[in-house]
Amino acid sequence: MLKSIIGHTKNINILKKSYNIKFPQSWIFFGAKGVGKFLAARIFARWIINKQFTDFENNESKFISNIFEINTNDNLVSGIDDIREIMKEMVLTNLNEGEKIIIFDNFDYLNINSMNALLKNIEEPKEKIIIIIICHNIYKIPKTITSRCQKLYFNNLTKEEFSTFVSNNNYLEINNSHPNLFDLCDGRPGLLKFVDEINITETFNHIDKMMNEKELDYEKLFKISEKYKKDPYIIDYFIKYYLYNITKKNLLKNLDDLKYFKDVINFFSILNHQIKFDLNFDIKNYITSLFLGFIKVIRN
Repeated sequence: MLKSIIGHTKNINILKKSYNIKFPQSWIFFGAKGVGKFLAARIFARWIINKQFTDFENNESKFISNIFEINTNDNLVSGIDDIREIMKEMVLTNLNEGEKIIIFDNFDYLNINSMNALLKNIEEPKEKIIIIIICHNIYKIPKTITSRCQKLYFNNLTKEEFSTFVSNNNYLEINNSHPNLFDLCDGRPGLLKFVDEINITETFNHIDKMMNEKELDYEKLFKISEKYKKDPYIIDYFIKYYLYNITKKNLLKNLDDLKYFKDVINFFSILNHQIKFDLNFDIKNYITSLFLGFIKVIRN
């Protein structure tokens, strides 16, 4: 269990000040996946319900009836009717006196119509109902929503903050296995569990073998995609991390090859294009096209 929030001092101070005044009823917490947005939202919600400011401890085991946590990536919430039904229940449910808080995690996985189903509740907020939207890419959310919310951007952790998180949350063994753990996770502590669960070193070794074969082994590619299919942001990040590092090594060997240099720049400019990850995203097709493009560059 996470012991506390590390970093994000500026945002914590903003939330502290908001706690002592009449704060907005609609919020957006945005930033890269795994930086601590959901944990911050969960703790902020408990401040409001408990009517007191406490340290940023993660009381995950303590159920609070007035807080609703909705993960739009679990296939249970995907359409317009789902969002409308959730908000209807929020209004009608006779809970304890005080605020009701709903946290929408992975909100940018929804389609535009489903997102807009929440708009009326943001435009005309019901008394004591607070909405916290969590997303990785705020530009995928309609401006009609973002313009009506208090926005907080969560940075990736610094190297010092990341090291503190690793020490405080029993990840030292993983750290010892991966000397470049900070770079591997890009300062995002939420990615640590994926490094541990999927054995990232083994995955990279599989890719190395595949890259040395004459033809692309689609079966191996699909096995990789199966590990990450529930969260395409993870496969996108780690595969790109791998490709960047391979490319750096190849560039050093081909410094005089202008065509290769141009091909690499063109490939990564396309690679950096924002992909619309949603519940219908075809991860297998995405990974296949990613590697086909990369192999074409390095083998030409």
